[in-house]
Amino acid sequence: PAGTISAITPAGTNDAPAFTGTAHTPTFTGDADTPEGSVAAPVFTGTAKAPAGTVSQPTFTGDAFTATFTGTDYTPAGTISQPTFTGTQTAPAGTIAAITPTGTISAVTPAGTIQTD
Repeated sequence: PAGTISAITPAGTNDAPAFTGTAHTPTFTGDADTPEGSVAAPVFTGTAKAPAGTVSQPTFTGDAFTATFTGTDYTPAGTISQPTFTGTQTAPAGTIAAITPTGTISAVTPAGTIQTD
């Protein structure tokens, strides 16, 4: 948009309202009531009773079973060796050189105006 937007200052004054009445503080005119008696923690008046009997670890009464292997042990025949390389090892030929880029890379400068609305 064209032109300038400036601050708008309102005319006149804005004062806080002033209290013009009579302040009133209420006064208690009844009788204060204080409860009578007391509240105490309850007291146990029964007879303590311990449980009768004992609880012990259970005892195993069955037949213990140990598995026994009854088949024939089998050992595989032969050997497994590390494979041996039997081909011809060839070293790569030629030279690999570093590539140096040529030319210039410059920063891009935008032309024209940039709209900000």
